[in-house]
Amino acid sequence: MPGVKKLHQESENSSKAENIFGHLFGAVGILMGTPQKWFCLPLLMNLQDGVKTIFNWREPSERQDSHVVQMIEQGFAAARPLGKALLLLDRYFLSVPTLARMNELNAPRVTRVHIVSKVKSNAVAYEHPSEKKKGRGCPRKKGATVKLKTLFQSRAAEFQTAQVTIYGKEETVQYLYHELRFVLVRFDDQLSILVSTDLTLAAPDIICLYDIASRSNALSVK
Repeated sequence: MPGVKKLHQESENSSKAENIFGHLFGAVGILMGTPQKWFCLPLLMNLQDGVKTIFNWREPSERQDSHVVQMIEQGFAAARPLGKALLLLDRYFLSVPTLARMNELNAPRVTRVHIVSKVKSNAVAYEHPSEKKKGRGCPRKKGATVKLKTLFQSRAAEFQTAQVTIYGKEETVQYLYHELRFVLVRFDDQLSILVSTDLTLAAPDIICLYDIASRSNALSVK
């Protein structure tokens, strides 16, 4: 069957097999409901990978964009009538192509879209570069490398405590809110690093939003 491929499990949902054969669809929906019960109403869905043969039937060239970039484009298409939106994505979609395409589409300032996602445990960030030294050569674009996971130990004393809604219940979490909107979260025995491109979001809101996204993803595969 055209479009069927071997797919590797990249989601954090453990109910899926590690490898499956099937079609890779991408979908964008709108969250609706209450803190106790959330629903995701699908708005757009299309086949995003393995479509070369299909699209050659009617077009001289197939889609070239990766499916992670297509998801960002779908998000902007869905947000256009509203003018702005937050995209809740799992960590698989947090990549340089994703952020580059988002910046391109945000540039005209017609539609503003930000993302809330989770960071992989081996993720790194960079400090601001030091002031330019006198002499020849281009100024540095990046400062010192920071392994985000190490901040759980090196800045443990700076964590704050908050009550947030997780899986419909009020829970106590500890978090460290970095100026780049990285949120390091301690909840029970779990350590997670979340990220938001919206610099106005508070840490508890980012935690709640990602929890909602995780639950919606689990519901969509049942």
